[in-house]
Amino acid sequence: MPTQRLTVQVNNTPVALWQGAHVKDALISATGDRALVRQVESGTHMVVDENVGAEVGLGGALYAGQRLRVDARR
Repeated sequence: MPTQRLTVQVNNTPVALWQGAHVKDALISATGDRALVRQVESGTHMVVDENVGAEVGLGGALYAGQRLRVDARR
């Protein structure tokens, strides 16, 4: 059972989650709804880990201090 919390940022909004949460959980917590998740699932948007400059999936693991950004695909 997760007992520790971690903080990540989604589009510059701090989000506190339980350790073991995924990218999808962070997007939902940041907005209070599933709008960003739906955009990523539809393929019109992607999630980028700003710390490493790479795209991450909705099922990706989170780490403390991670900075996520949701961008429109080009």
